[in-house]
Parts: sequence; C-alpha cells; structure tokens
Amino acid sequence: MISSITGLSARAVAGVRGRVGGDAAARIGRDGRVRPTNSAERRRRARELMAEHPHLSLRQVARAVGISPETARAVRAELRGGSPGPQAPARRSGAADLLRWLRDDPSMRLSHNGRVLLRLLFLDLRTRAAWAEVARDVPAHCRPGLAELARQSAAAWQVLADRLDHELHSEGAA
Repeated sequence: MISSITGLSARAVAGVRGRVGGDAAARIGRDGRVRPTNSAERRRRARELMAEHPHLSLRQVARAVGISPETARAVRAELRGGSPGPQAPARRSGAADLLRWLRDDPSMRLSHNGRVLLRLLFLDLRTRAAWAEVARDVPAHCRPGLAELARQSAAAWQVLADRLDHELHSEGAA
C-alpha cells in the first residue's frame, strides 16, 4: 500500500523499513486486510496454545495469536501428524535445489530475516564456484589471514546449523 501511494517500488519500501526498524507486528495490504509480519512466530505460538488448551476452537486460537483460521487449521493438522507443508528436497539434493526450495517457501520469502538469509545463502553458493580460482590469486602473505577468516565463517555457519537442528528437535519434543 505504501508503494502505491508513494510511487516507490516494494523493494525500496522494504529497504526503508529495514533501515528505520520497521518491525511492526502486522501490515495492512492494498486490499485492506491485516497481515502479520512474523508468521513463523505466530504459528509457533498457535502450536503452544493448542498443546496447552486442546479444547479451543480454531477461531479462538486464530484470534488469540493473530493468524487466520485456515492457518490455525494447518497448525492443528501438523500437531496431529499431518503434513507440515512443502517438504524439503532429499538431504542429498544439491545446494542449488535446496536454495530454490527455500526461495519458493513463502515463510522465508515474505519475512525480512528470511530474505536476508536467502541473500546470504545465494551469495555463499555463488562464491563457492569461484573459490578455487580466487584462492590461486591470493598473495602468499594474505593466505594465513584469509584461511582464518574462512575458518571463522565456516564456524559461524556451523553454529547456525546446530541452532537450527536444536530448534527442530525442541519443536519435535514439544
């Protein structure tokens, strides 16, 4: 709605929101409907509420956490062992396949942090192909420092992977 009023592109509006800390709980679309900005958090809260109060109706849960009744229905299906949505490609799929799957997932594409992560992953994937060529051209005196930076980067990605695994197992236990 902001872009249609100001004449700015949606991307420009998102950039301004990111710079000024636009972390509103919800946004109003052009159609006038209110949409939450952090649907993953709201779905998590819905799962918790349903687990604690299984007698609540879908509408009650939806209203309490700010999601649609249809989203509440999907969350309840997940809790009952139904399909949680699109499945990730097999573990042995290529990085490009996994990135494409993540890029197509609305919960990643439509959140600020999801888009940031997708950009980081895309850049990482694009640079992997060039690493061997780039490494040949690094001056000898810079190689130890670059090697250490690469190790630190790998360690940071490992921390992210461990955190994601931990969150996945924590949700599964709940």
